[in-house]
Amino acid sequence: MNAIKYSKTIQVQPEHIDTLNHVNNLTYMKWVMEIAEEHWKEIAYKEIIDQYAWVVLEHHMYYKSPAFLGDELEISTWIKSHGKFKSLRAVEMKRISDQKVVAYSETNWCFIDQEKQKPASIFSEVVTPFFED
Repeated sequence: MNAIKYSKTIQVQPEHIDTLNHVNNLTYMKWVMEIAEEHWKEIAYKEIIDQYAWVVLEHHMYYKSPAFLGDELEISTWIKSHGKFKSLRAVEMKRISDQKVVAYSETNWCFIDQEKQKPASIFSEVVTPFFED
């Protein structure tokens, strides 16, 4: 099975820039969190979204090249792997003009039952919509 990628385009705005005149590291992390949530809400079944959530266990961020004001970035995410309670999600941020990867992250997420506030087993209906044959 192949992971289904979810992508969007962002143009770097003045509020994304730090004192070194490139995108602030925290902005990249914000984009990682935003696209993960968008992907989940776009593809997962509403009944599952209403009952379950994901919490971050750990982030690994790799800054490859700076992005600057006005750059258009394609941000893509996909599920790399999943286990009983955890899922590993990748996010790649690429400058459209030269196709250079500016940042890449991998985040371990834990599947949580919202009512019980405890980890829940990841069942097939949670992951199958994110993969294709």
